[in-house]
Amino acid sequence: FSCSPTEPLETHDDNAILQKLLLNIAEPSLLQTLINEFDIDGNGIVDCVELPNTMADSVACTLEDGRFTKLKLNNITLSGNIPDNIGDLTELTQLSLKNNNLSEGIPESIGNLTKLTQLSLAKNALSGTMPDTIGNLGSLWYLDLSYNLLSGTLPASLSKLTQLEVFLADSNNLSGTIPSDICNIYDDDSNFELAGNQFCNDFPSCLDTRQKLGYQDCDTSCD
Repeated sequence: FSCSPTEPLETHDDNAILQKLLLNIAEPSLLQTLINEFDIDGNGIVDCVELPNTMADSVACTLEDGRFTKLKLNNITLSGNIPDNIGDLTELTQLSLKNNNLSEGIPESIGNLTKLTQLSLAKNALSGTMPDTIGNLGSLWYLDLSYNLLSGTLPASLSKLTQLEVFLADSNNLSGTIPSDICNIYDDDSNFELAGNQFCNDFPSCLDTRQKLGYQDCDTSCD
């Protein structure tokens, strides 16, 4: 008799992605401090299980069945770009890389993190446009991209985020017209912050007041 070939088991190395992020800490002394504080097994690197597992800390990681479910690396001078393989952390429900020195664009692979409920990339130097794949994050209720250098328009796919309650994109270089479909996910209980950008005056009906949109500099984007 013959046996049909079995599919190879899918393997994941979430810790390898963590190491790639930590190696981008701009201040070597801070990396060494983290190693000194958290490297329990003394192998010279910090794994998820060695980090605090409460998201109240600036640095935290939780692990379930060998996969990362929450990762927080705030205020540790991460620099460089967000690696493309961040999209391999497919079990994440929370990801925060806030208040670092990350630059370049938000990778398209962020759209693979479909279990995310909270995503914060605020207070970095991220540039380029918001990837259209962000619309894949259907469980997201909290999205903070504020205080970066993001440009271009808001992606139309944003209107797919029907669970979104908090959307902070203030203090960027976003411009153009806000898609009218954003009203499909906005209500009076939503907290949307879009001030400090360059959006034009043809605002959607749900965001058509200065109180809701704050100051917008349209001098360079709406000729």
